[in-house]
Amino acid sequence: MSSISILYGLSGSEQSKFAAEVAWDIANRCKGTVTAHHIIDTRTIWELLRNDKPGLIGSSAYVDAYANLCDSLRSIANKLAEKYEAMAAGRSLKSDTIVAEGNPITLIADVARGYDLVVVGHQPRGTGGGKERRSFIRYAVAEGLAHECPRPLLVVQRQVKQWSSLTMLISMDHINYALIEACLDFAGLLGITPKVVALSSGVREENPADFTANLRKAVKGLDNVAIEAHSMEGVAVDDHAALWPSEELNLDWYPEPDTLLVIPTRRSGDERLTVFGTTPDLFVANLGLPAILLWPEEHLELGRDGEVREAVRASGK
Repeated sequence: MSSISILYGLSGSEQSKFAAEVAWDIANRCKGTVTAHHIIDTRTIWELLRNDKPGLIGSSAYVDAYANLCDSLRSIANKLAEKYEAMAAGRSLKSDTIVAEGNPITLIADVARGYDLVVVGHQPRGTGGGKERRSFIRYAVAEGLAHECPRPLLVVQRQVKQWSSLTMLISMDHINYALIEACLDFAGLLGITPKVVALSSGVREENPADFTANLRKAVKGLDNVAIEAHSMEGVAVDDHAALWPSEELNLDWYPEPDTLLVIPTRRSGDERLTVFGTTPDLFVANLGLPAILLWPEEHLELGRDGEVREAVRASGK
């Protein structure tokens, strides 16, 4: 069976440690590889210290501070890489480390094109919006990647218990059959039970029974997969209030804690939107689950050239 290549965003946070454990577990289940990618965020440091033109004390002090901070972060990066490699060496999987400098969101998104799955830790910054979010020094990396990552992005913010199922959250108003098939394949590789939850905003007139029957006909492999249809009302699209959990979002369904929740995203003009019609960065910022998998509709194969999909189908999983 072809292996899945995983790009893991390495940092020193507790959430990054949780993400590493998830990446290793997936790699072991799927006979995959893990590449740890640590970015020294030189852009944020410069934006914090920049003083392009001489002022009260001139710019040389700021330039020196920038150089010293970069040196300190390079030292931290080396220690992180050494620690990660030592931990990964004790596991029966192939893993290596990349250290780069620049904008973490841009660099990870660019490197991600050569991998099948991206796994990152996310440090919650609270559920507040507006003024509170504007006080942050930078955009959280996971929030930025939710917009820019061209591959499925697994965001981990707490320790993840072993998944027993994979739940695809889709919209009855916008269905991508190939994405559902790709998720079924991924569930097969993980050895867990797939499930489909379809949300209706009331726009589609088709009743749940007919929708379920038609979906089974349209997508190969859904014969024995549970499909549920639920209503979705009151989504705060305009002010992007907290999305999950949220008083603004009235759902008659909530995911089980031992399921891997997959949320499709798609391009709409210059934005990327989730099944809720909201931007994925705000979904990540208000995440109430240990982890979610944001899956871009533009990427529908887990293995290069469809090798993984064909291997799974041939195995009968």
